[in-house]
Amino acid sequence: MMDNIEKFLEYLREVNLKLNANKCEFFKNEITILGFVVNADGVSPSPSKLEKIMNFPRPNNVSGIRAFVNLCGFYRRHIPAFANIAAPMNNLLKKKVKFD
Repeated sequence: MMDNIEKFLEYLREVNLKLNANKCEFFKNEITILGFVVNADGVSPSPSKLEKIMNFPRPNNVSGIRAFVNLCGFYRRHIPAFANIAAPMNNLLKKKVKFD
């Protein structure tokens, strides 16, 4: 494993890139990056981001629906049948549909 790290750091030197030592972490079993948790089990949504979705205020207009669907859409690959779940909300975004 150390050989891989050395090769990686050497490559960074070759292409003249620098790392910020304060932001580097090695030998971690799990990292959180861009709203996802990455570990040996794979990639899953970050619990802090899921909490924000769960606590999202109830949409009461078209722009609120759009914001909520877009927020949830970020994790669509982790939500089975996301398109079917979001369909009723997407229908509210159409023109000439009464918001109810």
